[in-house]
Amino acid sequence: MAAEESAAATRMGEQSDPELIRLVNAGAGNLRSLAAGELFRRHHRAALTYARTCCRTSGQAEDLASEAFLRTIQAVRGGAGPRIAWRPYLLTVIRNTAADWSRRDQRSTLLPDFTAWIERNAGGVDPQAHIEAADERELLVRSFKALPERWQTVLWHTVVEEEPAAEVGRLLGLTPSGVASLAARAREGLREAYLQAHAAAAQTPECQYFSALLAAAVRRSGKRQNADLTNHLRACGRCARTYRELQSINISLRALAPIGLLQWAAHRYVESQTSHVGMVQAASVLPTLLQDWPLTNSRRRLFKRMAFATVAAALLAAAVLAILTVRHW
Repeated sequence: MAAEESAAATRMGEQSDPELIRLVNAGAGNLRSLAAGELFRRHHRAALTYARTCCRTSGQAEDLASEAFLRTIQAVRGGAGPRIAWRPYLLTVIRNTAADWSRRDQRSTLLPDFTAWIERNAGGVDPQAHIEAADERELLVRSFKALPERWQTVLWHTVVEEEPAAEVGRLLGLTPSGVASLAARAREGLREAYLQAHAAAAQTPECQYFSALLAAAVRRSGKRQNADLTNHLRACGRCARTYRELQSINISLRALAPIGLLQWAAHRYVESQTSHVGMVQAASVLPTLLQDWPLTNSRRRLFKRMAFATVAAALLAAAVLAILTVRHW
């Protein structure tokens, strides 16, 4: 029986996020639990990173991330929740759960900055209004949210969190080359959606006319530009800003999508995530780098601490899964 459970858990590790979400929603009891456990394992570190921006202590952040995970599981089992984009959805649930805590007896567990942000927001004032202003930047965020969930997911993981294609492929059930192709289609879809939103919000017929030429100008970057379009971009700051953002869509998206989706502590979360991705990529080349590196006692102690941290993370995921199974299933 133990061997069968181990084999089933291994198979879960090979499934994409959409398949795991499907199993959580419609799988048999044991498969449902194993799928939930795998989703927890994959996204726990990111969830805890974001929860720490809301809570005073690591233990309280762990409680917040776990409750948000439960709420997401319940949403999926109820026929709502994400179908593909598990992590962005989970992060927004963390923020919303913390907001609920701020109105109940858990308020003392939250950081003062977060509770102050919630109070400003509850008063009808958007604390991110100075960033997500009513201009082209807001249009970019709205355009991103209007994309199919699969496109949003690949852009979130590849552009916003800068995860390697192999890791994103594991989440989406794609090869690295498949991830690159999907990301390229998603970026083009974002450009088109952004241009449509820009044209719809254009204040003059001239801006509407030149909106149709902006996409072609971006695709032909480096080639001679339409003279009339060049003159218009010199005179119209709004269209010029759109053109710049289309040229650097990755930079614009990475700066603004987290704000649009998370609102609270978006940049802190992204900076922490991308720093971790860089550390993981560096760690992946350690075996090659250490081939001719003698193991001194101090280096052995360092590797033992790294191994202990890895084992501890695995044990934590197993413990939380056991609690979820007892309390909710």
